[in-house]
Amino acid sequence: MQNINALDASPGEGTATVAYTEQPGQFPDGTPYVLRRPTFRFGGPVAGQIASYSVRVARPVVGMGLLEAIAEAALLERADEIVCNPDGISGRPNLIPDPVSGVLRIGRFAWKAGKVSVPHQVADALVADMGVTTSLFPVEECGAMQAGCQGGASGTPELSDDDEDRQHHPFVELRDQIIHPYSDLLLHDMGEELADTSTSDHLAGPREWRTPPLWGIGLLEAVNGHTQLLHDGRARDVVEAILWHGGEADAAKGRFVALPREDRDAVVAFLRSL
Repeated sequence: MQNINALDASPGEGTATVAYTEQPGQFPDGTPYVLRRPTFRFGGPVAGQIASYSVRVARPVVGMGLLEAIAEAALLERADEIVCNPDGISGRPNLIPDPVSGVLRIGRFAWKAGKVSVPHQVADALVADMGVTTSLFPVEECGAMQAGCQGGASGTPELSDDDEDRQHHPFVELRDQIIHPYSDLLLHDMGEELADTSTSDHLAGPREWRTPPLWGIGLLEAVNGHTQLLHDGRARDVVEAILWHGGEADAAKGRFVALPREDRDAVVAFLRSL
C-alpha cells in the first residue's frame, strides 16, 4: 500500500492510499509485459463519504504559452465529434466559461481540458492544491469537514496579479510560429479501463481525456524524477501507457501490439526523442 497524498494536514481531512494489482501479459512475439491496476482507498473522517473522485498526477508544463497562443479556430478544425474518419478517431472540445469574462471558450489545459488559459490553470491549481487565493479565485475551497480552512473571501488575494502574470507570455510574441506538440488538445474516449468517477469537468465524460502534448516526454525522468504516465500515474513507461489505451485508441493500440519487437522499440525511441 502506497501513500499517495498525505491529506492529514488538518484534523478534518483524511488520507488516501493506492494499492496496485499486477496484470501480466505478452505480445504476439512472446515478449512479456506487466500492467499495474490501481485501487484507491480513503481513510480518516472522509472514509465512506467519497462519492466521486479522480486521481491526477501533475502535468508537465512544456510550452504552455505556445499552446495558449493556438487560435480556437485551429482547434475546431480538428474537432470531429461524429466518428466519420476511417481510423475511428474522433475528438471534441471541452467548452469552459472564462473565469474573467464568463464567455464560453475552448479548454486546452489540464487532464480534461478544463482550463482555458495559463492564468486559469495556474490560479486554479494554486487555490485547489495549495489554498492560495488570486484575483481569479479569491475564495479558498473548503470541505465540510476541513478544519483550519478560512473559506469565503479573505480580502486581498494572497498572490498578486503581477506575480501570477510572470508564468505566461504575451500572445503577440508567440504568433505565427510552427510548433509540433503532438496533441490536438481535444477530448477523446479512452475506454472504460481509464474512466474515472469525476462529475465536475464540464463537457468531459468519465471516459474522456484530453490528448496530452507529447513534446518533452523524453525528458520526463530527468525533470520529474520518474516516468509515470497517464492521469493517475499507473503506467511506468511509454509501453504500459499505450497498452492501457482503449475506446477510440483500440485500433491504434492493436497495430502497436502487432508490430515486431524492433519496430515497437523504434516507436518508443521516437517518443523519447521528443
